[in-house]
Amino acid sequence: MADGLTSRTDKSANDTGFVLRHFEHDGVLCRREFFDEIDKLISHDKPFQLVMTRMVNQQALNAQFGYIGTEQLIAESLEWLTRVVGKVAGHRNFNLAKIESASFAIVISGRLSNEERSNLLRTLVGTSTDEAFKEILPPANVKLTVGHGLYPDSGRTVNELLSNTEKFLFRHEKIMNQSGESPLCISAFSFGDLTHAVRDEQFELWYQPKVDLINNKVIGVEALVRWRHPEHGVLLPPVFLNWFNALGLMGMLNRWIIDTGFKKCREFINLDHDITVALNLDASSLTDETTVAAIEESRTKYQVPTNKIEFEIIETVEISKGDEKLAALNRLKAKGYQISIDDFGTGVSNISYLTFIPANTIKLDRLFSSNISDERTLALTKAAVQMAKVASVSVVAEGIETEEQSKAMASLGCDVGQGYFYGRPTLNFVL
Repeated sequence: MADGLTSRTDKSANDTGFVLRHFEHDGVLCRREFFDEIDKLISHDKPFQLVMTRMVNQQALNAQFGYIGTEQLIAESLEWLTRVVGKVAGHRNFNLAKIESASFAIVISGRLSNEERSNLLRTLVGTSTDEAFKEILPPANVKLTVGHGLYPDSGRTVNELLSNTEKFLFRHEKIMNQSGESPLCISAFSFGDLTHAVRDEQFELWYQPKVDLINNKVIGVEALVRWRHPEHGVLLPPVFLNWFNALGLMGMLNRWIIDTGFKKCREFINLDHDITVALNLDASSLTDETTVAAIEESRTKYQVPTNKIEFEIIETVEISKGDEKLAALNRLKAKGYQISIDDFGTGVSNISYLTFIPANTIKLDRLFSSNISDERTLALTKAAVQMAKVASVSVVAEGIETEEQSKAMASLGCDVGQGYFYGRPTLNFVL
């Protein structure tokens, strides 16, 4: 046992058949001990929740209260987390650990209900409206972000589970960094918020054109989801998609997006417009039964040729050789759907994806076109296009905002352009 780490063994019954230890912090916690506990749980192959949370304003607290004062706030935060998690976990066992200076990880055995997950996440980011949690006051001045994962859905190894949960955490931090002190930057929407929004048809698909860089003709559109919130106005995906994933509702939203996108494609066909409709599909949704069923139902309902629908795969979880997500992609490709790798060049696995993912297209992240005047970016863009050509896939350049950028990306061999230069996303798109 590492210095500063004490533990107690909880002998109470739990649904994993494995005795969990609850770590009590009185110093620096050994990360390895906590990771070993996760590994042991995985060996029993029973579901459990993983939540990671990080104090995002640690530097500001250091400046305001000093390092010793901030460490006291961190200690108080751990005590507060113990009370909050204990209330949510109820009879379930849980592990709680400090894994970095101001980062904590929580494991709860079994599956939490949607409402339990909602209460936990909303309480951690300070937006809970549940009276039972309002009495558990968080330390003053502390701001937390959260990431959520579920074994085995979010990964079957320690590394996969932690990595995918951290991706959720980083997306939440990115929202906070972009939104500043706006209340939306820390909002955790509840299960009821999201289900009511879908049922009340508060979501919309906005369409942005994709243009052939040789003849400047529109050859397709990307469908981008927006939430017309009754209080906050039009919300962009980073504000709400995390919470659909966290609360297990991505399939519900996907069903609406897929149905609406196929319907739009049918409208284009009826008007004799020979263009494709691209729908964003979270990689974790590839094996979701609701999503898979929605694709087949919409194809039958609208009688849309499969080659007119493109699925842009967003890398929220890694796709590996031999896993079910890859098999699902192969099935979509075999049916004639177009497959695109989104944000190519920014994910750690993107380059290797060219060797085994059945993609028709890669989409170069906007950082390439926006910085194309930089010599290093120019060289990297040229290399990325060349790799795509070797793999026999077409290249879409995203984020084009000027004529100069359009010409530059075309000269490098990009096939399609997308960005404000050709048109902004719009609800009532017409050719």
